[in-house]
Amino acid sequence: MTLTIMNVDEEFLPAFKALAKGVKAKVLVEKNKEELIKELEKESQKCDELYKKGKLKTFKSMQELRADLA
Repeated sequence: MTLTIMNVDEEFLPAFKALAKGVKAKVLVEKNKEELIKELEKESQKCDELYKKGKLKTFKSMQELRADLA
């Protein structure tokens, strides 16, 4: 059986996932383009704020990044 629930606020997602886990079902979450764009904009703003505060580490080259990861 397939059950489709549309236009649900993200705050209810954990409850639906818990319910699905309880009945051994799968949950498939799809977001429309507008939601994805809003999410990316928020993430971009957060990164911008961190960069301006000096809390975001940046690298000038891939070699510098690899050296930091090693």
